[in-house]
Amino acid sequence: MTYADADTLCLRALEESGHHSIVFERKTGEGDALAKRIAFRVFEDDDLKRGADWFAAQGIAAEMVERPFQGPTLRVSDGVGVPLEFCATMDQSENRMRRFHTHAGGKLAFLDHVQVALLSGGPQRPRGERSDLRRCPA
Repeated sequence: MTYADADTLCLRALEESGHHSIVFERKTGEGDALAKRIAFRVFEDDDLKRGADWFAAQGIAAEMVERPFQGPTLRVSDGVGVPLEFCATMDQSENRMRRFHTHAGGKLAFLDHVQVALLSGGPQRPRGERSDLRRCPA
């Protein structure tokens, strides 16, 4: 845990030096819990501008947003409505992998991938249509 208050919990794994890999926010009201967004790191802040330009050229709305503990952040929604964010910089914390004396039991070393499952009744891509996000220039 790298941060906690009454409404927010920021976690990261042992090998990670970025401030957080996953953020939990207190849920208010009724209904199921949900993931508000999935975020990815890019190499440098200039990549955010290039990404915003690319999304705009595809007709996909993109905006810069403020997020605690990280630099400029680009927010978009993919073709089926999954909220995505991209940032290049983040506050850094100590990599705890070599602090063996603090380890007890199994520990998560790093988070390296995500999977997104769309529930029936949610936004759907027409059958056979593929996302063009894979063609975003590097």
